[in-house]
Order: sequence, then structure tokens, then C-alpha cells
Amino acid sequence: MTGFLRRTFMGGSVLATVSPARADTWPKRQLTWIVPFPQDSSADLYAQQVAKSIGEKLGQPIVIDRRTGAGGTLAATLFTRAANDDHTFMVAYTGLTYASVIYPKGGAGFDFARDFVAVSALAREPLVLVINPRIIDANDLQHFLSAARSASTPIAVGSDGEGTISHLAINLLTERTNIKFRHVPYPGTAAQLDALVATSVGAAFLPPHSVTAAVANGKIRALAVAARRRDVVLNGVPTFGEAGLDDFRVSQWFGIMALKQTSQSALDRMHAAIQAALETKEVKDIWARHGARVELESRTDFARFVASEVSRWTRIAKAANIKLE
Repeated sequence: MTGFLRRTFMGGSVLATVSPARADTWPKRQLTWIVPFPQDSSADLYAQQVAKSIGEKLGQPIVIDRRTGAGGTLAATLFTRAANDDHTFMVAYTGLTYASVIYPKGGAGFDFARDFVAVSALAREPLVLVINPRIIDANDLQHFLSAARSASTPIAVGSDGEGTISHLAINLLTERTNIKFRHVPYPGTAAQLDALVATSVGAAFLPPHSVTAAVANGKIRALAVAARRRDVVLNGVPTFGEAGLDDFRVSQWFGIMALKQTSQSALDRMHAAIQAALETKEVKDIWARHGARVELESRTDFARFVASEVSRWTRIAKAANIKLE
């Protein structure tokens, strides 16, 4: 499989030892998870840890195929062309839910709602609104919004790239508050944080685990977490709802998707194995260190969540008229 970076999770190296599968049950051979991000990325970490836990339970090794590029759309397009054999799955993420809108007509090569079926969430990383107090000396969200509303020029807010979820979070904040901001994209989370610390921008939406050190030493200030509950690594920071802006939730989530034609037995067994993995202490500890969370849920509930994400972010991306090559 040219271009793919491959690691088979089995034995004592990365996964637990794999017991033989019964010939008359699914899976009948090794499974493949396509990951649209490079090794050591968050998506890759979550995929590896869950695959490690479920290899023994399913009785077959899991191969991680990494196909990077074009915001994950390359991997998703390849996934739609995979053999319909019940043994290939994909790690999807928030950005793919609106990819058909931000890429030129037909450029995405797939339709998220039409081509894929939701299996299980792996992890959710809520975003937190952080500011540089040397630019905006606001102690809470309402003071920040007041300062932004009265500013002579729009406050510069960084993102980790055009069309990313942190970019759309800025547009969502504008929609909810009727305050205009100046979007400044950077090539990734680290560059975005560096720009904020260096006062190149006044605010940014970032994952909690990436800002804990800068918040602790006072270089930046965390104002609100875009989730229903407070974050475990920034427990002193209120949610947007607590800070006065209800129902403002933005997360970078990762989940396993299957092709629409996948059998119900394969979907059910994969879902059950992932849910069991998410209950293990090892997975819980790693997720907590990365500020990630996930709630055990049925396939129906996860599918409902994914459908709502497709609807919400597609609408916001269209309104923002974001177009990528």
C-alpha cells in the first residue's frame, strides 16, 4: 500500500497479544484503521491507545494506515474507495464534517453524511478562549467581549489554520455576540500559541493541554472553556455557559467511522470493543493528561452527535465563505 505508514498492533510490541478468532465470526482477518494525521498527533495517539486495548478483545490485529494531507480529505477520499469488506475503518475528526463546503466543488471527494456511518467516539478536546493580558486586560469573558465591542479596530484572534475548527470557533463567536474579530491563521497549535504569547494576536481558541504552562506562568489568561463541563486540566476556568454565553461548545473530536455498507454485526462489535477500551484505566489516564474526554454512548447517540456537527459546522463554514484549495 504505497505511501502508507503502517504499524500492526499486536503481540508485546504495541498491542496486547492477539488470540485466534473463530472462523465463523467477525473479524475474520486483520483490521485496518485509516488515520488522516501523522504519527504522534493527537488523532494517532488516540487511535493507537484504543487499538492497543481492543486487539485482544476482537481477536485480530489492527493495522494503522496513516495518510496525511489536505486536512484529512485525502484519507477520507481513499476511504470511500476502500473495499467494502467490513474490515476497514477510519478515524474521522471535526474538520471533515464540513470539508465539502470549504473545498472547491468536488474537491473533497466524499460526502461525510452520505458516505460514512458513525461507530464510536474516541476522544473530544474542548477549546478554551485564551487572551494575552498585555493586549487585552480582561479578567473574564464579559470584560473581554465588552473590550472587543468597544475597540476601534477588530481584535486579532489566532487560529491553527484556515478552515480549522479554531477558525470556525471565531466565526461562531461573532455569530453569537455580533462582534467582529480579525482572523489570523497560523500553521498549527504551537505557532498559534507562540503568536499569542508574543502579542502578535490578542486572543485564540486552543486545546486546554496546550496552554496550561503559559496560563500557570501568567503569560496568557484563560477565560472560558467551550464545553458543558469544566476541563480537568483547567478546572478553575469557567465554561462559556458559566461565564454568561450559553450553549457555546466547540471541540476537536475524533471518532471511528465505517463505510455505509458495513454490516451491522461489524458495527456493533467494533462499537462494543471501543466502548470497553474507553473504560480502561490506561486510556482514562492518558486522555486526562491530554485534556481529552469522551462519554460512553450508543452508536445511535454518537450518530446523532455527528449529524448535529455536520449541520452546525456546515452552516457556519458556508456563512463564513471559507474556500481552500
